[in-house]
Amino acid sequence: MSKTYDTIESISKSINSGITPLRSNSDYWTDGVIPWLKTEQLGEFQIKETNEKISKKALEETGIKINPANTISIALYGEGRTRGNVSILKTPMTTNQACCNIVVNDEVADYRYVYYWLKNNYHQLRNLSSGVRKNLSADEIKSFPFNCRKPNEQASISEILSTLDLKISLNNSINTELETMAKAIYNYWFTQFDFPNEEGKPYKESGGELEFNEELKKEIPLGWGVKIFDKFGEFKNGINYEGNVVGDKVVRIVNVRDISNTTYFILKGELDEISLPEKDSSRYLVHENDILIARSGTPGATRLIHKDIGDVIYCGFIIRFNVYRETQELITLRDFLLPLLMNGQVKLK
Repeated sequence: MSKTYDTIESISKSINSGITPLRSNSDYWTDGVIPWLKTEQLGEFQIKETNEKISKKALEETGIKINPANTISIALYGEGRTRGNVSILKTPMTTNQACCNIVVNDEVADYRYVYYWLKNNYHQLRNLSSGVRKNLSADEIKSFPFNCRKPNEQASISEILSTLDLKISLNNSINTELETMAKAIYNYWFTQFDFPNEEGKPYKESGGELEFNEELKKEIPLGWGVKIFDKFGEFKNGINYEGNVVGDKVVRIVNVRDISNTTYFILKGELDEISLPEKDSSRYLVHENDILIARSGTPGATRLIHKDIGDVIYCGFIIRFNVYRETQELITLRDFLLPLLMNGQVKLK
């Protein structure tokens, strides 16, 4: 009788969690060369680099294991939406104890299929958690049900989904590059003051006139001035709420961590849900083109609201800035930036 593969453990070579080497031992962290992953990064399709690295000495003395490429890692702990997040580790790396690492037996299962299976069962995984802090355990992951399809079916499903995820990753890389370019252009225009003059030449470099501004205590282009930011829109703090608040309407809420976890748009599907009284849910709605500014976490960090956000509110640690700008102004800005990029007038480092 052939073997039945019906749990995560049955299709795995090994399942383990990591270790956090003593922070007080600088020898474990100074000049680190071995990638060390924390749960805060889990949730991406693939992870190729980590925010921190440990030393070879930490590897030798703590017993921490290096997971091979294509290991599946699941967040066992984490506030908000972190617990249950899953990623594929694309390079060999270690993890902390809050990551459950699954080395898939490739003779039985496609690691990408395992990843999508777990990702699709995100809410079921979270419901397994127990204790006051609602943590998952490696044993619960081991016994989690798994539908082991035929190898060709796994490969076909994985190919379609991974093609989409790779395109998403590419788009994110493009967005990151565009953001870098935008920052360079901002610096070029508003720090160096080398925006195009009437002849299309760099203003300051071509002898453009400057004047000293008392408020900024620096020279700025002649005719420029300083205005209070609130003249351009309405600022409003978000709602302060307790975790056990109950009401008659379920809404999604933008918390500070949601601003920290993204660089561009706040998307509805990534947010927590809470129940609030109708009056509160309607008072703190966010709208398309609103800008959210963090008051804590990463103070000053800003994010845009996606146009399809729907009924979403924002917490009291965030300020909403509703910008009053016409589309034509954005088109004008685009037309100014386009030739700068195309003719190489702006040099990026």
